[in-house]
Amino acid sequence: MTLLDDPITVSVLQSLEADMSDAVIVNINYVASSAGRRSSREGLPTAAIYAAAGQTVIITSVESEESLLQNEIFASLVKKPNVKFLRLPATLADYRAAYQSLKQ
Repeated sequence: MTLLDDPITVSVLQSLEADMSDAVIVNINYVASSAGRRSSREGLPTAAIYAAAGQTVIITSVESEESLLQNEIFASLVKKPNVKFLRLPATLADYRAAYQSLKQ
C-alpha cells in the first residue's frame, strides 16, 4: 500500500488542496530514485522554479532550518515573501498557519 492508497492520507491531501488551492508544497528531501539520498535536497530546484514564477510555496523538510540555511539556494528562497519553510513532521494546522502567514 502506498500513502496515496491510504484513505487518511488522501483526506489530508484533499483538505490541504481545498484550503490552499493556490499554493505549492515542495518536500525538498524528495528522492526521485532508489539510488537517491534525501540529503541531496533534490526538491530545491523545483521550489526555486515555483517561487521565481511568483507561486505561493511552502517548503518542507525533515532537516532543521539552521542546517538548510547553509545551502545557498535554500537561503535565497526563504528570503522571498512568497516562500515559507515548514519542518516535518507537521500537522494540518501547521500547514494552514504557514499558508496564512504568506497571505498576510
